[in-house]
Amino acid sequence: MDAINTKREQLHAIVDLSFFYHLVYFRLQSRRIFPIYRKVNGVQDNLSYHYYLSHTVEGIIRSVKERANNIGVASLSDVTVSIAFDKKSARKLEDVNYKAKRRHTLSEFDHWNQTRLVNYFRDLGYGSYVKEGLEADDLIHTLSKKSRGKFKHTFIYTGDKDMLINVDDMTSVVYDNQWDDKILVTTRNFEAFCLKKFKCLMPYNSILLYLSTVGDRSDGIAGVEQFGNVSFSKFIERLSLDGVDFKRLSDKTAVREVLERYFSGDALKQGLSSLELAAYRDSELSLEVKPTTASERERGYAWYGIKYR
Repeated sequence: MDAINTKREQLHAIVDLSFFYHLVYFRLQSRRIFPIYRKVNGVQDNLSYHYYLSHTVEGIIRSVKERANNIGVASLSDVTVSIAFDKKSARKLEDVNYKAKRRHTLSEFDHWNQTRLVNYFRDLGYGSYVKEGLEADDLIHTLSKKSRGKFKHTFIYTGDKDMLINVDDMTSVVYDNQWDDKILVTTRNFEAFCLKKFKCLMPYNSILLYLSTVGDRSDGIAGVEQFGNVSFSKFIERLSLDGVDFKRLSDKTAVREVLERYFSGDALKQGLSSLELAAYRDSELSLEVKPTTASERERGYAWYGIKYR
């Protein structure tokens, strides 16, 4: 088998490190887990995030092949892991309300700590991705698009339901909201899952339209005034009657066309403004197609004094 075809037999895991980083933060704060200190180069260092996030990613590697078996895309090849990190978002400069009500926003320490983690995961052989002004969500969207044709299947690990916009025939989302079991979302169960999570009709793939009209309170995306879940369901029914192709609505331009056709005045302005905040921003990334090996990771863990088995 040639090199290109070998790559296409590989599985790909994209990790939303922002989500799992916050998870470790809250568990440390509530003392559900405890700080981990190790000596690196003779200096005592707090490696709590290194330790707990390493275990998270190791668990993801083990789960990928099981998930692949569940949807009939089993592969004997190793897994390429891409890890996406947050940077200070340019969206906050455009709208001061953007993510202003989050319980925990990244502090200067967190940004410094994540810079360390970028280098740490690279040392372990993972693809680590970070871009100034962009969030992990943006990078994941770009990585997902660049994965097509390079892997047998891509799995996105996250607790952000908005990332379901990336689901397609070659990409699934493993959704983790901390309380439920981790749920594998594919094109087959997309609408049923979204109906439960968004509490309204959500044909594949109309999440971006939802965020542009209903908004997202947790992210400070206002949406259209007095346009809630009931209004959205009725809107979807109308679009269905008009023959709108919902599969196109993962694209920002297609959503803009719908907004301009069905809204006007202040409602249109609100919808377009929300669309600008909600739409993912593409970035120039070079996707590394390189499976990580257990021996490579073991050498990295040993250098940092971390035991992962």
